[in-house]
Amino acid sequence: NLARAVKKVGARMALISTDMVYSGLPDDPGPYLESKKPETDVNRVVWYGYTKSQAEKVATEILSDKLAIVRIIYPVRAFFEAKSDYLRKQIQLYQQGKLNPIFTDQRINLTHVDELCGFVDDLIERNFAGVFHCASSDVLSPYEIISYLFTAVYGNADMVKAGLLADYLDPAKHPERSVPIRNCRYPTFGG
Repeated sequence: NLARAVKKVGARMALISTDMVYSGLPDDPGPYLESKKPETDVNRVVWYGYTKSQAEKVATEILSDKLAIVRIIYPVRAFFEAKSDYLRKQIQLYQQGKLNPIFTDQRINLTHVDELCGFVDDLIERNFAGVFHCASSDVLSPYEIISYLFTAVYGNADMVKAGLLADYLDPAKHPERSVPIRNCRYPTFGG
């Protein structure tokens, strides 16, 4: 409905999507480029990722060259108290004595929301259409990321314990791996 309304008034649309449109399974582990098509088999992705890929498909059919699809992964923000992001959540869990082991067998990257906003502004101002991935270029395990965070916040990461994703998630409902995407690649703006 939103895409139809955008088309009706002749506007452009930026659709924020997710890395979860890809399976992350061992036979297709990523990292993924923008040219990689989303997984179409609902049994190979989580429901959230499947519905996001369907939204991408419908919006593309309606808006084609007036649509920028921006895929992000693990959004984090420097200052935002209304909702915990991935990093703040780990600190809160630790403060509550509920910090779970952090996975060593995943590879992820993060999207900084403030940079994402600037990126989307640039896409809109320059009338770019297509698929764009916006994420940090660092691809690390959650354990590496959270250990770094706790060292920065607490001076050490002794409280961060290693664990395996396979020990915590139902593989029928979650991909075996996280789904890193290639870092944010700005289109060339004439120079």
